[in-house]
Amino acid sequence: MITIFHGENTSLSKKKLQEKISKIDSRWIDGSNLNINTASNLLEVNDLFGNTKTIVISNYFNIKSRDLSQISTIIKNKSTDIDIYMWQSKKLTLNQIKMFPDASVHCFNKSNSVFDCIYSLKPGNTNQFIVHYQNVVEDNMFDLFLYLVKKEVKKKISNPKYKKTYLSLIELDLLNKTGKLAIKKETALKRTLLPITKKNL
Repeated sequence: MITIFHGENTSLSKKKLQEKISKIDSRWIDGSNLNINTASNLLEVNDLFGNTKTIVISNYFNIKSRDLSQISTIIKNKSTDIDIYMWQSKKLTLNQIKMFPDASVHCFNKSNSVFDCIYSLKPGNTNQFIVHYQNVVEDNMFDLFLYLVKKEVKKKISNPKYKKTYLSLIELDLLNKTGKLAIKKETALKRTLLPITKKNL
């Protein structure tokens, strides 16, 4: 069996791959280290105890082009007996996916979690904000979100609560960069922003 994880949202694709194989004994190899000889050795069907092997190849399509076709043939021939997972740190082309027509393919597109969260940052919208903020955290978008949310809040500093939040964001950013935050940065940012999602500003 061949399973492919790819797409622009690399943090989510890698997370889903790791969830899939978390309870499986697997061997990892980077595509740039794979040639015809190593592929043949790596894909020997069974281990010493007769168990089915699980191989994870990261960035398979970084294999040198002169070897790619032959290694793909080896993999297709062995995939009925070996579980092979491929993870690529970008979105694959249709032609690349077609190299493995029987593969199970999972594409993870670029997340809109940052902008969804910013749009949800308004009075009376606490529950929606919390949901979107959790997506930002899961997508590892903290730094981008903090940068953009500071710009967004700054536009509204004529409102005293927004001004207070903006100043708190500047302080949080400084403490985070200097390693002086007393709590997790994700928790600190959530606490800083929650007041402007309350009904009364």
